Amino acid sequence: MVGLLLLKQLENLSDERVVLQFKRNPYYQYFCGYSNYMPGMPCNATELVHFRSV
Repeated sequence: MVGLLLLKQLENLSDERVVLQFKRNPYYQYFCGYSNYMPGMPCNATELVHFRSV
């Protein structure tokens, strides 16, 4: 989650867009700690909003 929030800020993306980019981009996944490509999403955009508010 922290990796996604960092990428969101660095790339100036919306919550929905950063989650979609995570699904499509293996470099985003590697940045977030995944060693193998995972075709699914780790979370949805509403979970990012909840994580950020905690």
